[in-house]
Amino acid sequence: MDIHSLAVLVGGSSTGKTRACWEAVQRLRDSGWRLWHPIDPNRPNAAAEVLSEIGPRTVVWLNESQFYLAPDSLGERVVAGLRELLRYPGRAPVLVLGPLWPEHRATLTATALSWCR
Repeated sequence: MDIHSLAVLVGGSSTGKTRACWEAVQRLRDSGWRLWHPIDPNRPNAAAEVLSEIGPRTVVWLNESQFYLAPDSLGERVVAGLRELLRYPGRAPVLVLGPLWPEHRATLTATALSWCR
């Protein structure tokens, strides 16, 4: 069965978040997966513009996830693009992977909860 996954690894500075994610990606690469790290022209714009084109067997690497998921209109576009990417089985399997510091998790979680009210 093809599945979609979203994994956010939360930890403080220099705790090995990025390294752990990188090691996981290397194992997938050996199985034919592609890695996509949106950074140009800037992180959130790159993600918002291209998420609709992501296909199966792709790892979407959102390193420093707070830059992509910021509580502003561009961050909302990225979140909407991720939701659409993860929603459709025809684009599976896809893994969205991102390291995140605890203080940014707290901010993003508080923002997400306010959107649900």
